[in-house]
Amino acid sequence: MATGKTIKRKPYKKTKGNNKKGVYQAKLYEMIPLLMAAGLVPLIILVKKVTFTDAGNMFQDGSNGYYDLFTYYKMAVLLISTAAGLVFYLFSRTSNDLKAAFLDKEMKSYYILMGIYVLLVIISTILSEYGKVALWGFRERFEGAFVLISYMVLAFLAANILREEKLIKILFACILVSSFIISVIGNLQLLELDYFKSKFVIQLISLPLQIDVSRAKLDAKFPPRTVFSTLYNPNYVGSYMAMIIPILLVFLVRIKKIAHKLMLGLLLCLTAICAVGAKSSAGIVGIVFSLIIILIMLRKHIFKNWKIASAIAAVTIAGILAVNFAAKGALFNKLGQMAADFIQGDTDSEVLKEIDERLQGLQDLIIEKDKALFITDEGTLTLSVIDGKLVLFDENDKNITYNIEDANITIPDDRFERISINIVAEEGEIGVNYNDYRLINIYLTDEGLQSPDNRWMTLRGVNKIEAIGFKGKESIGSNRGYLWSRTLPIVKETVLIGKGPDTYPMYFPQYDYLNKLKLYGSGNIFVDKPHNMYLQIAVNTGVISLLAILAIFIIYFIASVRLYFRERFDSFLSIAGLAFFAAFCGYAATGMFNDSVVSVAPVFWVLLGLGMGINAKLTSVKGEFQNH
Repeated sequence: MATGKTIKRKPYKKTKGNNKKGVYQAKLYEMIPLLMAAGLVPLIILVKKVTFTDAGNMFQDGSNGYYDLFTYYKMAVLLISTAAGLVFYLFSRTSNDLKAAFLDKEMKSYYILMGIYVLLVIISTILSEYGKVALWGFRERFEGAFVLISYMVLAFLAANILREEKLIKILFACILVSSFIISVIGNLQLLELDYFKSKFVIQLISLPLQIDVSRAKLDAKFPPRTVFSTLYNPNYVGSYMAMIIPILLVFLVRIKKIAHKLMLGLLLCLTAICAVGAKSSAGIVGIVFSLIIILIMLRKHIFKNWKIASAIAAVTIAGILAVNFAAKGALFNKLGQMAADFIQGDTDSEVLKEIDERLQGLQDLIIEKDKALFITDEGTLTLSVIDGKLVLFDENDKNITYNIEDANITIPDDRFERISINIVAEEGEIGVNYNDYRLINIYLTDEGLQSPDNRWMTLRGVNKIEAIGFKGKESIGSNRGYLWSRTLPIVKETVLIGKGPDTYPMYFPQYDYLNKLKLYGSGNIFVDKPHNMYLQIAVNTGVISLLAILAIFIIYFIASVRLYFRERFDSFLSIAGLAFFAAFCGYAATGMFNDSVVSVAPVFWVLLGLGMGINAKLTSVKGEFQNH
């Protein structure tokens, strides 16, 4: 056997030019802010005493502060991490690197559209009537200009930093851990083991204020067995799960290790239960749409591995059945309620039926400084107080006589016989009834007539309640028909420039007392969002800014369909690309019924940026392969 001369290898010396480990570590540092935005921000729950003096934030109830639990610190951590991420990125790149990134032909159109959106956010903020709200966001939402701009920065950073398999896997693992925590908390809430009842948790989340735990009590705004986890609202749980569930499904179908399949299968069960337990119709719509996309893109693989696909479906269904049994049928009850509410609203409610029946014939209710008008199908009754005496007259300014007995007033006029009035003179209170239903309370103050039932009615003035579409269908989609019909008239004023980020509540007709009473059972409901992300953008930053966002979505959607429709999915990048595309589809669909919020939106923009970056890399690789 012949032997050759042994060649002694020289020891490898690291240099600046080939220090791959150093470059990798630098990229790890750069992606920490992305991990915080996508993984940590949704989990944050800390009490913050928020105070303010601006008219925008005081608009809701006149108060100058409140205790925030779910949004303030989410916003703060998001802004800090995004700013740090941008600084890390800019200082770790040469001018040539930055130039190449911005001139990337696969990404250039995205950057132009993102730039247009940011510009319109800035202009809308500068011209806004409520500057502080536009900058920092409205109370309990905190999605002002800084946050909106941070979304674009997150997408940019994710697209440029996360193009290597190792880094994408780290982000994926971070999101899995975060979603596992959110899902476990949600499942416990469904079983009535809510963290709101734990003194330890109260002490933990109250650390910034050092609240006395023995007296502290958290007040959940939702009924028992309602899933809101750390995301503040069941609707936001729906939007979040519409991203996470598609990601899990894609990786479950394509990964090969049994241990990984079991882990993802367990998480899929937990997230699916949360999605149903949240009773978010929007979330279910998003999940179904993303599932259709997955079935189309993975059609060949699903048919080829139908046994595995069937096993995944069976385990998920079994998990849902088990939790439904443990929750005494609450899960399936929520599904039925969800379907009914989405199709016809809450019209089956006995309370709302009674209110609607009692208020038949009453067309509008207006309160001005010196008078209150009750507009019926028979005429208009005007109530005024002159020299301390109650005076009634009709639409022709003709005095209406009334009978008074023990501070109870009845009106013998046939046109207004359904209206009666109760007076508590020493308190300056006037209670107005319609068909023996207490319609509204009115107080005589130094500033004129005011109502504690709806403080914004005094701001109405001569404003009319405009509506576009959905007449007679206001209750569909859990009253979304009502919200959209009252929002569309505002959009007519924001074609070029919006009212200002997060200023939607100040322009919605909060004084629409009568319709709120019929649809919500209370005229005092405060509307702070349209339950439609696209209408939200159109009002706050303008229709043109909405078109820029829609263009980003459409370009990404078309590029992804072209890329993955015939893809073999034999690489991690292609599988991850499809997973994040499906997540995008789920969130974009829920956007038709839910709003953008700081609890969930950062996750979406990181995933969208990541998806755009993966698409660009796969397209570039395919182009190079075809050229060779």
